[in-house]
Amino acid sequence: VWDSPAHPYTRALLAAMPSSDPDRRTEKPPISGDPPNPIDPPSGCRFHTRCPFAEPLCANATPKLTALDRMGHEAACYMAVPGSGHSRAPREETA
Repeated sequence: VWDSPAHPYTRALLAAMPSSDPDRRTEKPPISGDPPNPIDPPSGCRFHTRCPFAEPLCANATPKLTALDRMGHEAACYMAVPGSGHSRAPREETA
């Protein structure tokens, strides 16, 4: 998770950590807008309304939690799933 976070919100949370190094301080919030309503969440990915990488796919279908590697890392984000249809998704490996 620390070395290569797969979900944009994990990346944003890590970027929001305070730093005592003046050259590494966050100048602007990594996530803008309000969190989704937990009682009436948006369709598709619950984070798509605030995600800078959201595409129509993200609003239309909820991503499933998908294993990313043999270490047990998982993500529920179309950007992390090979062949999901997201423009930033990794290419599917062909055998």
